[in-house]
Amino acid sequence: MIDWLTSVFPCMQELANQAATKTQELKAVEEGLLLVVDKELQLDLEMQEVIALCSELEKIKLEHDRENQLLKEEVSKLAKDKKTLEERNKSL
Repeated sequence: MIDWLTSVFPCMQELANQAATKTQELKAVEEGLLLVVDKELQLDLEMQEVIALCSELEKIKLEHDRENQLLKEEVSKLAKDKKTLEERNKSL
């Protein structure tokens, strides 16, 4: 019986060592996955910020285009008024 135990014990010790090694490997993989998940969450937050900034930029562009159109219309009106005033001035 002692011979059997002495022959089984090294096998069990080897299995325990292999299990410990696998446990360490799995913990390393888990840590790596946690880092990936953390980076993905950080990336998602940054993407949301970029999307919000793009939306704000589009609003500003639209507002700028509206203001630009109004200014062009005002310049056109002023040019017409100037022409009218010059024609009146010539007739005087």
